[in-house]
Amino acid sequence: MMASFFRVGEFEIGKGHYIIHTLIDLDSKKRFKFSSFDSKVKLAMLAIYLPFYLLLHPTDKRIWRLYKKLLKGEIPVPHKMLETVRINQNPPGLVYGKHQLNFKGEEAVGFNVLLQEGNSKIELEFTPMKPIALIVGDGKPDDLYYYSTTRNSVHGKIKTAVKTENVSGTG
Repeated sequence: MMASFFRVGEFEIGKGHYIIHTLIDLDSKKRFKFSSFDSKVKLAMLAIYLPFYLLLHPTDKRIWRLYKKLLKGEIPVPHKMLETVRINQNPPGLVYGKHQLNFKGEEAVGFNVLLQEGNSKIELEFTPMKPIALIVGDGKPDDLYYYSTTRNSVHGKIKTAVKTENVSGTG
């Protein structure tokens, strides 16, 4: 399982949100990919990012097809629209539609993740085994910064259409 929650945009007032996550069923060797974004990300894609990309890469047929679908109001598979997005301050947490990332306590000594999509539901509790790192760049406008916690004790449940498994280990 891999999940990333994003908050993107050039200006504070136009910040959009999207989440991507993947679940790999090791028994069936199938990979399930999910992506959801809010209306601000959709608007930025239509008005800024895709037109600029297509100016630089006018022969990219795949992106032209994506752009045309978005212009028609269609959301290309596997993407979905997020109905609600909420960022909580105390305790820190993210709610992106049915998906949540909630830190435990004021010191944020671990976090819980809930991912729900179709017939799958992932509920995991992460306890860091080393400090959480803030990764920052050089402060330029297009710079990315994020938190990374690369070694955690993990336990919880993963439910698919076929079965529910209790899981534990490191992640």
